Amino acid sequence: MRTIDIVFKKIPDDYMQGPDELIFVEVESPPGTSVSRGEWVEREDGWTVLRLPDPEPQPCILQSWVSGLGLRHQGVLVSAIRGCDGQLRESPEKYLVRFYRGCILLPHCGDIRKAVSYMLWPEDPDELFEGTEDFFAGGLDHYPMHWLTHFLFAAEILGYYYPPNDTSWVRGFWNGVYNRLVKKLHLYPETKEQLDRRLNADEETFRKQQQEAEQEFDEIKIQESETEPYNPTFDT
Repeated sequence: MRTIDIVFKKIPDDYMQGPDELIFVEVESPPGTSVSRGEWVEREDGWTVLRLPDPEPQPCILQSWVSGLGLRHQGVLVSAIRGCDGQLRESPEKYLVRFYRGCILLPHCGDIRKAVSYMLWPEDPDELFEGTEDFFAGGLDHYPMHWLTHFLFAAEILGYYYPPNDTSWVRGFWNGVYNRLVKKLHLYPETKEQLDRRLNADEETFRKQQQEAEQEFDEIKIQESETEPYNPTFDT
C-alpha cells in the first residue's frame, strides 16, 4: 500500500509552558521528498485546514476473504470461474460451478440467495450434495483435463480457506470435492502447508518447481521410449 507522511514539528513543553504542541511542516513521501497533496482551505469556523481527497472505494466482485489471500491463491480461484465448455447448461458440473461462484464472488443483486443464473446458493445443502453425486457418478472421462485441474485446485483452496462462519459446512463440502477429485485422478492430496509453500514461493523457486516437474515428466517419457515393445507370439 502506498503511503504519504504528514510531517509535524514538535515544540517542547518547556518552551510553550504547557502541553506539547505540533506545528505542521509539509507533506512528504516516506523517503522524505516533498509532495503536493490536497489544498489549503479556510473553513467557515475560522480553522485553516489541509483538505485531502477521500476517494470512494471502488466496487470489486471478489468477496473480501478472497482479496485477503495471496495473489497466486486468488489467481487459482479466478481461473476456475468459467464453466466447462461443451457441456449442457443443466449438467451436474454447471450447477457446481454456479455454487462455486457464489462462494467467491459478490452478486449484482446484493444477496447471493436471490441470484438465479450466473451464481447461486442452495436453499437446502442436501440438493447440492445430490448434484455432486451426479457429477461423480457420471464419470470424469469426458471432461477436458485443463478445466478439471483448474476446478480441482480451486476446490482445494476453498476447502482450506473458506471462512468458518455460520455456513461452515461449505469448507467441508469443498474439501470433500477436492479429495474425491484427487482420488479419481490417482493423485496425492496436498496439505494446507504444502499448498501455501507452493503458491507463496518466490518467483525463482516457483519457476524451479515447474522446471523440475517438467524434467521428471521428460525422464519418464524417455524411459518409456527405451522399453522394448511387448509383442506376444502364439503357437499355432
